[in-house]
Amino acid sequence: MPQGARRSGRGGGGGRGRNKDTSRRPASGRGATKARRTSSGGTGRCESEASVPPRPSEYRKFDSATSNVRGVMIGSLADELIRHKDSKGGRAQRGFVEGLVTRTNGVAPLLKITRDDINDEVKRRKKKKKKEAESARAAALSSSGDAATDSVASVGSRVRFPLDTASFG
Repeated sequence: MPQGARRSGRGGGGGRGRNKDTSRRPASGRGATKARRTSSGGTGRCESEASVPPRPSEYRKFDSATSNVRGVMIGSLADELIRHKDSKGGRAQRGFVEGLVTRTNGVAPLLKITRDDINDEVKRRKKKKKKEAESARAAALSSSGDAATDSVASVGSRVRFPLDTASFG
């Protein structure tokens, strides 16, 4: 088939410029590690697929000690990324997060820290910082607003206006 021509049927090339060999892909479009529920409630994995480790995006359960160490490590990596982004005008240098993950997993591979873990913590911290700033601003506005009304009330009680003689006439 000439390059750029479309195939018909399942497992087609996917469009222009893709020269991938799709003959080894399953016809259903699901990868080998993708679990699918069956009517019996099982995952439908065969014995060879059961040994495949979960994808990085799948939830992993850690014991409490590991979870605490992992949280501290992710927090420090998030701080490092935030400082780096601040020094670079809000954007991370290409490969910086990948370097953080590689360095961390080289030292502590059992923590299984991913770039998603770091980015999620950065988002969480920025959201928390923004919320604190908004609450501080609201508190400042409410206290300054109270002070303004208090000062007007106190000034109003001290200022004496002359009687309007035109209304008595």
